[in-house]
Amino acid sequence: MQVLQEKLTKVIQQTGLSLAEIAKANNFPKDNVYKWFRGTRPSNPEDYNKLINYLDNILDNKSSTTPEAVQFNKEAKQILQKLLTLLGPADSIVEVWGDSMYPTFRHGSLVVISSLQNPQILNWAEYYYIVDKNGIGNIRRVYASEIQNCIKLLSDNPDQEKYPPIDRHWNHIEEIYKVKAEILKH
Repeated sequence: MQVLQEKLTKVIQQTGLSLAEIAKANNFPKDNVYKWFRGTRPSNPEDYNKLINYLDNILDNKSSTTPEAVQFNKEAKQILQKLLTLLGPADSIVEVWGDSMYPTFRHGSLVVISSLQNPQILNWAEYYYIVDKNGIGNIRRVYASEIQNCIKLLSDNPDQEKYPPIDRHWNHIEEIYKVKAEILKH
């Protein structure tokens, strides 16, 4: 099942498509695609194969038009395989975009993420990769919020006017992954 989650994650990151858009393009109920993204296997093998083929087609087209994407994908897979022996289980590697977490995480660096058995048991002040209901993922430090049923997401960038703290309601969060390691690219 991890294959489907990895492919969905890559397509979202590389194209900016949301899970809802992917569902619509394949005539699947969006709730099903959200469940599949979280790890539930499609009950119908035809649905699974249809979605895998769709994702592969996007990734192949993206890769063929952008050679760097192929290099990054191969590099990320090799790095993940080597790091798994040191870090234990991990779900994926994601590339850091932007400077909201600078100086802790630099634009272009890679982070290794791992899913949580219970995403509502978090260690405050640690780093997590939070995916919202739109399929958008961000790395943030997480704290308890003063607002009920919310968590506070903080960036590390000193420019707090540009990157203010966000109180995110649990209902708006699709998935939370623990950030296990950062890999700097030179």
